[in-house]
Amino acid sequence: PFFIACQNRNEQVVKLLLLEKDLEPNIKRQSGYNALHISANQGDENIVSILIQDERIDLNMGTELDDKTALYI
Repeated sequence: PFFIACQNRNEQVVKLLLLEKDLEPNIKRQSGYNALHISANQGDENIVSILIQDERIDLNMGTELDDKTALYI
């Protein structure tokens, strides 16, 4: 649900899911992208802003393919 909310640019659901203590927001999909990579790649400044405010988000996590961070994308 978290990846889908980010991919679909659903800010309210992203905010709601980030309230969950058990959420692991840095998990990568099969593509090697995490939620922050997906949102940055889509150019979704609002979701990116929401994500980087969460202390669990690893801003330095790279993709599996080329180790690029979401901020580079």
